[in-house]
Amino acid sequence: MEARFDHLAEKAVRLARFDHGALIQRLPLTLEQCHAVSTWLDLHRPGWSSSPVTFAPAVLVSLRHEDSTTTTLDVFPTFVVVAHEGSQFTRNVSAKDTTELKRLLGLPSDG
Repeated sequence: MEARFDHLAEKAVRLARFDHGALIQRLPLTLEQCHAVSTWLDLHRPGWSSSPVTFAPAVLVSLRHEDSTTTTLDVFPTFVVVAHEGSQFTRNVSAKDTTELKRLLGLPSDG
């Protein structure tokens, strides 16, 4: 599984926060935040598994590619989901990993 969030202009990457599936906030990400997310993904490359399960969004990062496809990164308290073009992968993470990823996204650890 490989996902990059740092190769497009920052206007192509958005962050959305949800509460029980309802959108509560939408923010653009800076180029620095995009680089930080890509670095986090690189550091957490092993351990991803294909998943057919559908999840209600929590903290969702969406990247629109030049070919109009979209890759998403969804952050939950104990796992992360990456989806692109019908393929979806999940990875269990620690509370420390979740806190770090949210910090990189400019969110409070409970946000």
